[in-house]
Amino acid sequence: MKKQIVIGAMIVLTMSVLMAVAPPAGPQIYIAPADTTVFLDEPPDTFVIRVCVTGEITELMGWDIHVRFDSTIITLMDVTEGALPENSPFETFFWWFDPGVPATTAHVNGAILGNTVDGPGVLFDLVFEKTAVGSTAVELFDTEIRTGVNTSIPHTTNDGLVVVEKPIAVEEATWGEIKEKYR
Repeated sequence: MKKQIVIGAMIVLTMSVLMAVAPPAGPQIYIAPADTTVFLDEPPDTFVIRVCVTGEITELMGWDIHVRFDSTIITLMDVTEGALPENSPFETFFWWFDPGVPATTAHVNGAILGNTVDGPGVLFDLVFEKTAVGSTAVELFDTEIRTGVNTSIPHTTNDGLVVVEKPIAVEEATWGEIKEKYR
């Protein structure tokens, strides 16, 4: 009896380790890149975070997505339509709610008019300005994606992280100057 419990525990441990390593299967909306490091006071002042869908998303007609971030670390400057809808041969609808209003969230809505597209691809780009040193999660929430017959597409989300660091000062010196300094 004791031997069976140990074997069972080992199997559970192995399965949980495998599940922690394997990416979730199925349709996914995700932030790309997942981890972004930028330096305050170094050009350029802005950088781009993308909201993407995986190849498992098929017959995509529309989406309604919210993105949350810490506006004391990064400031949202612009939201633009991504390549997946923009490069499709069909008309599109794209709407960023409250452009130009200081916010801690972005609410974006889009659709392929009269047809559908398949992933993978970029739904939209978020253009941020570096505001202060620190880190912030870039979180997807209240996400909805729908097919051409207006049914919901079940999916998971994968958030991102932005780190704004202070640049490291660099001094130039010859090898002789360095040796002299540490004598």
